[in-house]
Amino acid sequence: MDPLHLVELLKALGEPTRLSLVLLLAGGEKGGSALLGDSGISQPSLSRHLKVLRESGAIRERRTGRTCFYRLSSSDLVDLVVRLGGGSAGLPGRDAPSGRPVAENMSEDTSGDADRERRDASIEEWLL
Repeated sequence: MDPLHLVELLKALGEPTRLSLVLLLAGGEKGGSALLGDSGISQPSLSRHLKVLRESGAIRERRTGRTCFYRLSSSDLVDLVVRLGGGSAGLPGRDAPSGRPVAENMSEDTSGDADRERRDASIEEWLL
């Protein structure tokens, strides 16, 4: 994968609402109306987030008449995000998991908060 494309995909998945939409699509293809009802966000906001996800390559769109259906792309990164997120989640404030997702087979980070903040800051700098 092209590094610039990877950066765009990571930026798209790094926004909580878009990440939640990707996790909603983990169960399979959904129509725009279903996503609108499941997400609890406005239609213009949903359209804007879906556009960013499409342009990043995280999701694909299929049109049938006036109805649009969305599904996850076959990106390994998207698959990893879905596995870490547990396969489904609501939007922030609506049963979304708090904090960072932790897979069952991952051990808990025992380093101090200062070390964790330094690591997080260096990752953010790398992404920008």
